[in-house]
Amino acid sequence: MLTLTIANAEGKFLEGATVSYEVNSVPVTATSDVNGQTSIDGLPTGNYTFTVSLSGYVDNTVTLAVGSENGTGSVTLTAEVVTATKEATAAINSDAVASSIILNSAITTTSQVIDSVVTTVASDSHTGIANKIASLAAEIGTTKSLYVKIRNTVEIGVLSALLSKVARQLAIKLNRL
Repeated sequence: MLTLTIANAEGKFLEGATVSYEVNSVPVTATSDVNGQTSIDGLPTGNYTFTVSLSGYVDNTVTLAVGSENGTGSVTLTAEVVTATKEATAAINSDAVASSIILNSAITTTSQVIDSVVTTVASDSHTGIANKIASLAAEIGTTKSLYVKIRNTVEIGVLSALLSKVARQLAIKLNRL
C-alpha cells in the first residue's frame, strides 16, 4: 500500500485534492481525506507518476517507486497566483464606482423620502404606517434594483421608529383614560 500526503507550502493538509495516476495504462483517480492523505492498495511494483490537483493550487506531479513494502510519499501544492489584467481592474473599479453612485443616490433620495414621511406621518394613523411598511417590504422582495432595496430598507427603519413612537403615545393616552 502507498500512502500519499498532500499539503500546501505552509504544511497545512489539503482535503479533496485529486490524485491521478495510471495502472497498466488504465487511468485511476483518488481523493485526499481530511488529513490530506490518500491510500492506494494493490499497486504492482514499479514507478508511478502521480499528478495532484486542487482548485486554487498549481498542479504538481511526482514520480514514486513502489515496491512490495508499504510506502509513503508527499506532495506539496503551491497556491495559484492570480494576476489582474488592466481590463479586469478597470471593470472592478467601474463596478465599485457604479455601486457607490447607486448608494449615494439612494441615500439622497431616502433623505428626501424621510422628510416627506415625517411631514405626512402626523396625519397618518398607525394603521397607515403599518400598511406603508408592508408595501415597502413587498417591493424589496420583488425588485432587482439595489437602489430601491436600500431606499426602502432605510424608509422601513424610519417608519418603524415612528410607528413605535405613535404606539407609545397611544399607550400613554390610554393609560390616562
